Amino acid sequence: MEKMKYGQTRCEKIRHSITAMKGGVGRGLILLSLLFSVVACDHIDEENRLVYVAPAEVERNILIEDFTGQRCVNCPGATEEIELLQNTYGEDAIIAVGIHSGPFGVKSMPNPNYQALATDLGDEYYAHWGIEAQPGVVINRTGNPVYDTKQYASYVNTLIQRKTPLTMGIDMGENSAGSDCSFKVNAATNEPLSGKLQVWIVEDSISSIQLMPDGSGNMAYMHNHVFRSSITKDIYGDDVQLTTESEFTRDFHFTCDEKWVKKHLSVVAFIYNQSGVVQVVRQKVL
Repeated sequence: MEKMKYGQTRCEKIRHSITAMKGGVGRGLILLSLLFSVVACDHIDEENRLVYVAPAEVERNILIEDFTGQRCVNCPGATEEIELLQNTYGEDAIIAVGIHSGPFGVKSMPNPNYQALATDLGDEYYAHWGIEAQPGVVINRTGNPVYDTKQYASYVNTLIQRKTPLTMGIDMGENSAGSDCSFKVNAATNEPLSGKLQVWIVEDSISSIQLMPDGSGNMAYMHNHVFRSSITKDIYGDDVQLTTESEFTRDFHFTCDEKWVKKHLSVVAFIYNQSGVVQVVRQKVL
């Protein structure tokens, strides 16, 4: 499947370039000065973000891939907008995945008490979808990335009322006290459908550093729906062909990384094609 090509539109340009972190391990604010030596993209005024869009009837779930970073001052604001949508439609209808990546992602910490949440795979997705600024979101893999948080609601409002032919579910297996997990993804369609099945592991309730809109560092910011890993063999999803005659089922297994907290993990599974995400579901591991 060819990579989606997006336009050059963005709501803000990044004003400050990134400088490499140097020096030894610091503590408190010294740690922050070492870790967050840059300022993220231009600030979006609060009044420009508050645009009311009346909720629509939910006909499908919506996937929001939130390309974020711990050094991005505007990213907490984007998270708030996504949480407002989840409060409106429900977390099962608005399924967010925070993909820490790009120039404001953090892959290492000088202090082991804090987690760095960016991944190499996150950077791969960041480049693949042509993200140009942070925060930047891809909504249901339909259209261009969205950089203006005040547009999230209108995009979701339009997409969520489009009926989908696909129903999906995730059945968790017998989860032992150990680090192994097994589960099944099942799907049924009322019309022939081809595309790719993508399965991810995300984690909630991760307390770690985040640069805030005022430039300060929140040392105990609560990061939710953080992308952890892809489970499908292909990082862009495995080919699937669905018919109306039978239900589709596929087995999966993964082993928890030692940094993950199993009770905070969820599985996100979705099928997409050239038209975008056909359906997405999320299920807690425990």
